[in-house]
Amino acid sequence: PYEGLAIHLNKKQGMFTDLKMRRAIQKMVSFEPANRAAFGSPEFYRLDPGITSRETALYSEAGKELFNRPNLDEAKALLKEAGYKGEPVVWMTNKESQANYDLALTFKGQLEAAGMKVDLQVMDGATLRSRREKPELWNAFITGHPAQQHPVLHVFFNARWPGWWENEKKDKLVDAILSESDPKKVYSLVEDLQRLVYEEVALVKIGEYFILHGSRREVKGYASMLRPFFFNVWME
Repeated sequence: PYEGLAIHLNKKQGMFTDLKMRRAIQKMVSFEPANRAAFGSPEFYRLDPGITSRETALYSEAGKELFNRPNLDEAKALLKEAGYKGEPVVWMTNKESQANYDLALTFKGQLEAAGMKVDLQVMDGATLRSRREKPELWNAFITGHPAQQHPVLHVFFNARWPGWWENEKKDKLVDAILSESDPKKVYSLVEDLQRLVYEEVALVKIGEYFILHGSRREVKGYASMLRPFFFNVWME
């Protein structure tokens, strides 16, 4: 897979500072129809709970019981417990990534079916990246993260990255992973970290997507890799 996609909720300001509200979103969203709308053929997406892909050594299914388990009754109960009063969810998206827009549009319908209001704001990608730095301007957005990298390298573990996930247990786990030399202990810590991602709804993993590469016959030496790699490639 090229990237893992996720919904990021503003945990610094607004309604999603409340864990119950974040868990309500976790219970509202259904990923199969969303990915089908965004990518069409199942050959181009995969539903998987791992924060790093199953092709890597540190892949884990920890927290999978909270992945893609929509339950509207539970979602509505959580909204009621959190005291949701019909405030609109300001959801930023862009059409430069048609998949991003299609996913957001599908989730808008799912949230509204659960009784929430959604203010879907469409803008260009540069504006979105600028606005997401300002917590007063938004509640949710979607972005992708490299599917194949080491888990602790994901930007969302940095409390200063938009989404602003501050958690003492998370910080201790990240530090422990970085300082541990025993691979088995590292894997156990990664599982604990991923489980915490789901329990705290640090993000809402949507799935992973694949891309198609093609080259002309006269291009020689080209290897199909995740990102174009043109060393030792020539035209014949």
